[in-house]
Amino acid sequence: MRRTAGAYDMAPVPDRTRVAASVGQDCRMHTDPTPQILHGGQVRSQQYSGATAVAVQHGRIVAIGTDDDAASWSGKRIDLRGAWLTPAFVDAHVHACTAGEAMTSLDLAAMPSAAVLLDIIARTAQRHPGVLLTGQGWDDSAWPDGRPTRAALDRAAPATMVLLERTDCHSAVVSTALAKRVPGLRELDGWHEDGFVLRDAHDACRQVLSSLYSASERLGHARTALRTALQYGIGTVHECGTPQLGPLGDLALVGQAGEELGVDVIRYWGADADADSLSLVHQLGLAGLAGDLDIDGTMGSRTAWLREPYADASHRGTRYRDLPEAAAHVIACTRAGVQAGFHCIGDAGIDIAVGAIRAAVEACGIAAVRACRHRLEHVEMIDLELAAELADWGVYAVVQPLFDHAWGAPGRLYEQRLGERYTQMNPFSGLADAGVRLALSSDAPVTPFSSWSMVAAAVHTAVPGHGLSVATAVDAATRQGYRAGGDDASGVIEVGAPATLAAWDLPVPTPLDAEGLPRLDPDDPLPACVATMVRGRLAYTLDPWLAGDVGPGEFAAP
Repeated sequence: MRRTAGAYDMAPVPDRTRVAASVGQDCRMHTDPTPQILHGGQVRSQQYSGATAVAVQHGRIVAIGTDDDAASWSGKRIDLRGAWLTPAFVDAHVHACTAGEAMTSLDLAAMPSAAVLLDIIARTAQRHPGVLLTGQGWDDSAWPDGRPTRAALDRAAPATMVLLERTDCHSAVVSTALAKRVPGLRELDGWHEDGFVLRDAHDACRQVLSSLYSASERLGHARTALRTALQYGIGTVHECGTPQLGPLGDLALVGQAGEELGVDVIRYWGADADADSLSLVHQLGLAGLAGDLDIDGTMGSRTAWLREPYADASHRGTRYRDLPEAAAHVIACTRAGVQAGFHCIGDAGIDIAVGAIRAAVEACGIAAVRACRHRLEHVEMIDLELAAELADWGVYAVVQPLFDHAWGAPGRLYEQRLGERYTQMNPFSGLADAGVRLALSSDAPVTPFSSWSMVAAAVHTAVPGHGLSVATAVDAATRQGYRAGGDDASGVIEVGAPATLAAWDLPVPTPLDAEGLPRLDPDDPLPACVATMVRGRLAYTLDPWLAGDVGPGEFAAP
């Protein structure tokens, strides 16, 4: 079931779609020697202005030109039929198994109240008695009746295991039957007698829930998520594995799903650096020990770590790691040449993350830190006085524009939690102006996979002046996303670059700016993906994309 995160999540997926994948084969580079000639389109290439055709062979772009040029090229001819061709997008922070689980469970994102949610739970339990009930996406920040309770779940679904994740995936409500499956739950930090769980109690419930799914089911969840990503022109995802959401084995399952479907999966594991975890990086081919290695939690669950107390609570949130612990992690990773990073949302949490990288600069030298491309996830409440340091150290900020779109406007969640401080949230332009490299992500399942919706939300922010230009936002969704994962070659349409591309139907009329990009004015329709190619392999397409004639021989560049 597809969830929405507001008006910007409207980029359509055309009908009659299908995935064209070689199941079980390695799709990281297409090795068929037959050239593929993509012609009849509008090619966004800084190397060749006015290009309408691209030739692809052995997974790479081997020529760019006009349709007249392409007439002499031999190979499988693929008519773009006027589609706009760009580099494929990157989603730089996802949880594929959890996202797929959410897509195949109860969709709670649009629930207007706890009463409506409980009615759906009751009717579902009546139709499917005794079945585990899970759902994701509820947000009580605008509900008139507060979050549901364990007692209410027990009345709606007697003797049924129920776990309903809050939209941020940092807290949940559980039924008594589910709670009984978690050893020692009532003694864990974060347990509430009304069935609300966060921190250690939430993590324990998630771990039990994960154990109730077979590896085959988890693989199916990953496939569901990655198929959806492809439909939005996303050819690469950064899978941010964490013990709080699933076992280490999920990384292998997501990698397998990526190989089957033709999605490049850059994998991270959220564990503190020690001999065992650093060994895992090399054994499993991980990109780093980063992603959801939590310094704090979220605004919605009131676990983001703040300098001052919440506006609607008397505490400052939760700190999962202090500065010495965080610094030890970054220093160990830097010495090992491994990318490090943290989840950090609150201003005090970000202070710790920045302080940890500063300590690594002092211990290891700035050149070693820059070489690792350390990354910080979310950095929503950053003090911009820290931004220049992050830029100097070559740190990537992986941000989620749809968070801002969903919760950043006056009266919404961030203002409820922070009062006047909400205007400090998500200063994308301030980070970019300071030279911090940005990569965009959904944090699926927190917000859905999208591409142009994500870019539009980065341009039109809730707080005026925080938005990016369209060109900067597109760069953050493409080239910088690849670079954040260590890939400097992708994200451009140039001869020699990997052929990781997306073709788009531009709604008519679609006003373009001076750089040939959609203006993305608030009322403008968004481009819709019609095909996604990853390293020369067609991973997702409309049927007409596959039509073509194959000519003989190797491609000879003009």
